Amino acid sequence: LDAYLGALRDGVENRRLKSKTAQAERKLRQAREFLEASIDQPLHFDELCRELGMSRRGLEMMFRKSVGTTPGRYLLCQRLNGVRRALLGADRDTALVKEVALQWGLLHMGHFGQNYRALFGETPRTTLERTRSMC
Repeated sequence: LDAYLGALRDGVENRRLKSKTAQAERKLRQAREFLEASIDQPLHFDELCRELGMSRRGLEMMFRKSVGTTPGRYLLCQRLNGVRRALLGADRDTALVKEVALQWGLLHMGHFGQNYRALFGETPRTTLERTRSMC
């Protein structure tokens, strides 16, 4: 009887864990979709928390556990990757780094340049110049 009840408890606990995992995955997917939809706009994370029905701390913990970083850092990396793709595909004669950065919601040029270099190992201008030399 003890073994049967123990197995029953384990089964109930496993279903709870699976349900919580599915819920966390759903919320993470919703959060990513929300961030991608507003990738070029200033974002207040309180708005995202309201949308998901969770606290800011809960949102940060979910991202750290699932993605390995904070939601703010995740959004920054998405934006920086977008800028890089845009610079690599830009019209080499008319593209301006500042305009591309602003299109991706990166408003502070000093921070943008530092973060870009830290992520890609070169300045945005170097990326753009490199694409110019490919012609």
